[in-house]
Amino acid sequence: MDDSIVFGNTEYLCNNMQAILLTQLEKSRQQFPECITKPIHVLSDISDTTEGEMEQCLQNEKKDHSGDRITLIPYHLENSYSIGILIEFGSDNQIKRAEYINPVNGPNTVPDRLQQQLAEVYPNAVLKAIDSQMHGDKTKSAELTIYNLLKSVNVKFQKADVEEKNRNESPFILTVQTLVGKKNNIQPLENNLQVMQQSLDNIISTQLANIADISSVETAVTETRDKVVKTQSTSQDITKSL
Repeated sequence: MDDSIVFGNTEYLCNNMQAILLTQLEKSRQQFPECITKPIHVLSDISDTTEGEMEQCLQNEKKDHSGDRITLIPYHLENSYSIGILIEFGSDNQIKRAEYINPVNGPNTVPDRLQQQLAEVYPNAVLKAIDSQMHGDKTKSAELTIYNLLKSVNVKFQKADVEEKNRNESPFILTVQTLVGKKNNIQPLENNLQVMQQSLDNIISTQLANIADISSVETAVTETRDKVVKTQSTSQDITKSL
């Protein structure tokens, strides 16, 4: 996404979960419109430090929206980590499912204070803990909360957007451009350089082996070589500026 996520920037993630979710949902709607079949609303980030904030947000949501819909709630547990809440409503405005999405390894139980606030607005609703992608590092909780909430509403991730890491690293990384600093841009540029260099080698080895139109081959080689030179120059400029 163009203005999206830098996983690893914990402070940014924790303070901007709603904005990130909204941006990713819009991107998914544009690229995979068939995957999102009902309205999805994202509430502002809620914190345990404000008494009754979730109850108030649910009251406002109930007043502002009706009918078939899904509401996503990014929630920061006091002095701990981030979790997600998903609530799906039917056409009669009754809750069909209310899910507590915990991204951190350990006991997966719903805090009483969250269930109580939900019950104040929807007396018969039960917030249920579900299985989701987890990690042992609480500093990764905002990242995984975003990922888990998006997956729970069938958001698809392109290969370029999601890179699966080994268990010792952050499990999922959504690639970004505009929010990434110069240092973070060096590696993607170097990777692009390698890919284009390989593309150049492939053109030379495969196309020239079956020469049908030498002019088209020369054009392809020239275009790819220009891209390699431009990317290499950009990477060098960034390195010098560090």
